[in-house]
Amino acid sequence: MINCRSPMESLPSSLSQCDPIFLLWCDEPHGKISIDEVSKALVQSANPEGDICALLGEANWRCHLVAAVALVISDYRTKPKLVEALWGTLDAGSWVSPQLAVCLASIDPDFSSQAKARIESGCPVLVRPLVNFGEVSVRRHIEQVRPGLIGRFAKEIAALLKFQMKPLPSLGEEGAMRHVAQGPDGPIERSAKTLAALLHLCSLRRECEPWLPYCRANRSTQGLLALDLHHGDQIAEAWRTKFSSALSAFRSS
Repeated sequence: MINCRSPMESLPSSLSQCDPIFLLWCDEPHGKISIDEVSKALVQSANPEGDICALLGEANWRCHLVAAVALVISDYRTKPKLVEALWGTLDAGSWVSPQLAVCLASIDPDFSSQAKARIESGCPVLVRPLVNFGEVSVRRHIEQVRPGLIGRFAKEIAALLKFQMKPLPSLGEEGAMRHVAQGPDGPIERSAKTLAALLHLCSLRRECEPWLPYCRANRSTQGLLALDLHHGDQIAEAWRTKFSSALSAFRSS
């Protein structure tokens, strides 16, 4: 896994101001508008490649989604280092792993073989340590975001983060922070969601036909899929369809 930045660097200022909420839904017209926001942030960035890599190194899924979309729409999507970093973020069990998988399927010419290796191994999760300052930095940028469509919701999002950051009795402070940044699931559930998403995306590719049925029928695969409480395959397909539509609108504007 690539380490894109020093853990003591602050979050990049331009891309980290992008609101990931509408990217998560990607419904029109907000999906296209959100991609526009990411595109403008890339233009404003003094180091777009470094910013994308830095966001992918964060523990927070919100950073991952912005970085993945930035990578898809930028000229850096063919950079092996960034593609590998995006795979590393997916391997770390990002809560938005289905969305990251969709982005990888659109930019990585080696997607099928990369996905096959992970499917065969059960998509094991390498959990990253949560860095406290990262969440604080994200919250600060949200509170300072400029007016407009994103800005109208920024205060509500910041308030939600502040509420969720309060330590929960059953989790403790570190557990509560991890819950907010990385989602509620444990490593096994994250593996299951990623596995379901990768299987679905591979089912759309002709080159995967020779090996996919065998992998899907494997007893271990079936057992892990039974633990996919969020239906990663459905998330991947729904987001793929909406993101494709939003991306087409963005590129034609």
